[in-house]
Amino acid sequence: MKVRKGFVSNSSTTSFLCDYCGEERAGMEMCLEDACMYECVNGHTFCGSHVELDSSPEAQKLIINKMLVGQAAKYFELAKGDEKERYEKYANETLTDCHKMMSLKGEELEDWIANEGEDYVCSLQYEIPSDYCPCCKFKGIAADDMIAYLLAICKLDKKRTKKEMRKKLKDLGSYDDFKTWCKGRSS
Repeated sequence: MKVRKGFVSNSSTTSFLCDYCGEERAGMEMCLEDACMYECVNGHTFCGSHVELDSSPEAQKLIINKMLVGQAAKYFELAKGDEKERYEKYANETLTDCHKMMSLKGEELEDWIANEGEDYVCSLQYEIPSDYCPCCKFKGIAADDMIAYLLAICKLDKKRTKKEMRKKLKDLGSYDDFKTWCKGRSS
């Protein structure tokens, strides 16, 4: 029988890996905000230190505008069949909010962001526009993007490549030997 000592918890550990620099941040029941990380609209996760967000109301207005227009576009895509009327309504309401927000300046804008816009500013942690993502701007290239590019440019079949990798791993005997073999062939 095993006896466990030290800190034991039934809570789950969450970890995030930066697609830009490879840094990993982990903790119990951690969210992106706790990890000081962001996720862009294309799914790249990255450290907060890699993004330069201007916190002025005018800059936030432009970011919120991109988010609202993107959300309206998603609603229009969903507007089909029985759901057409409902999603078109959501899309039009979203665009109306966007138009109203874009017309605001100064204190009116600051008040709108503090009240109605707060949810959009908070959701930036999870839906940052691609203009602010170091991976989308190719300042760094995420491993998944590199794999997709190499498969496309080399005209490789994903299933066949996986099968070949498994065979090579079996031939070499261990995962460490496989990684050493791969590193010896890359530049």
